[in-house]
Amino acid sequence: MNIFIVDLKHQPGELAKATEAIAQKGINITAFSGVTCGSSGTVALLTSDDAGTRRALTDAGYHPREVEVVMTTLSNTPGTLAATARKLGNAGINIEVALPTSMVDGKVTLAWAPDHLSAYALSLDEGSMWSAAGVGGLPGEDEAAAQYQTLTRLARAAGYEHYEISNYARPGRRSAHNQLYWRAEEYLAFGPGACGFLGVVRYGNEKPLDRYCGTLEAGRLPVATHETLTARQRLAERLFLGLRTADGVPEAWLDERVNLEPERLAACVQRWRERGLLETRDGRARLTEDGFLLSDALFVDLL
Repeated sequence: MNIFIVDLKHQPGELAKATEAIAQKGINITAFSGVTCGSSGTVALLTSDDAGTRRALTDAGYHPREVEVVMTTLSNTPGTLAATARKLGNAGINIEVALPTSMVDGKVTLAWAPDHLSAYALSLDEGSMWSAAGVGGLPGEDEAAAQYQTLTRLARAAGYEHYEISNYARPGRRSAHNQLYWRAEEYLAFGPGACGFLGVVRYGNEKPLDRYCGTLEAGRLPVATHETLTARQRLAERLFLGLRTADGVPEAWLDERVNLEPERLAACVQRWRERGLLETRDGRARLTEDGFLLSDALFVDLL
């Protein structure tokens, strides 16, 4: 099910023309919202017939943008929408459009249209409370792989670009923040426990709040740990971070790493290519979808 987003002139009769084009095809509009800004306006429509709506609007001279939606039923109580929106935000999901479609027995059904999805596989770190206590119901490796492949297929069919192992975005909506990490670029650390990277130095701030604040008040930087990366470590990190993305890395970076251990890595990389896990195109080395799925094992070889 898709929401149709249509740009209109901000003048009398424009909304009537667009909706009449849909009505003349016998199509019902089940949800609607609109907003104006200056001399233009935008409407979002949910209808009973995606294909018919697409034809009706196109035939009428409009150029609608389509966004696939997810339907969610919420309790019609104070704070329910806020709590749901917060969960989506904490999960890294931006809400592009949200339309109420119905209200039955005190429950409201919303059509959501996120423009970015982050879907990380759950892993339990050794030494953590969850690992020690155990968590039931977690999928096995085969089931997790099947879930990953299903998500990738459905996301692509819905118009999302699989631009990083665990991230999907509509065109132009990649995460600008996270791409700094995947490109191994510099970033500063602000706040207790935050980590930063400058030049070839990776560092972490004090974690306890009182120690972090006390260090700052004493006129010192609250850096608790730091590590200077060697040239080999820097190259390895650029490779495995860059290969997490659909853009991949310059082929020269991979060649440089292979040349450090030609006897082991040349044959290893060749096996990746033969198994369809790695490809080279336009001077860049990239993991395929199958390579993404096995990336953890592949990155061990590069390190």
